[in-house]
Amino acid sequence: MKTYNAYRANAGSYLWFMRIEESTSQTLGFGCIFDAELQPLISFATIEPPFNANKKSISAIRKGTYNASKIVSPKFGNAIWIQNVAGRSEILIHVLNFARQSKGCIGVGSAHRFLDADELRDVIQSQETLNAMLFCLKENFQVTIL
Repeated sequence: MKTYNAYRANAGSYLWFMRIEESTSQTLGFGCIFDAELQPLISFATIEPPFNANKKSISAIRKGTYNASKIVSPKFGNAIWIQNVAGRSEILIHVLNFARQSKGCIGVGSAHRFLDADELRDVIQSQETLNAMLFCLKENFQVTIL
């Protein structure tokens, strides 16, 4: 996780991330939160299940731009809710380290690393990264997945 311009509370208007590696086991990416002037605030790594025709509970969501908001999930605690995903509901960005922990949601961390013996890269410092992201973001904002 890299920070720019120091953390600025509630300044983030846009969350963008690009998928850089897709396999049959997982999807990895990198992203950044930008303020209204498109100045970067924080960068992060992402992990998701593989894309599987946008199927509920087993697939990454389609690339696109979505409305999002900060929420408190009964199951995951503080999270980001990605709204209006065609054919899907309850898509969150929340704490997780391994793609196998996701039921279609997105995990974030400071970097990709090998954490176990499955030979797949995972994300590290997920809780710390999500906390920093939530601090930076406005209550409502846009998420773009490239």
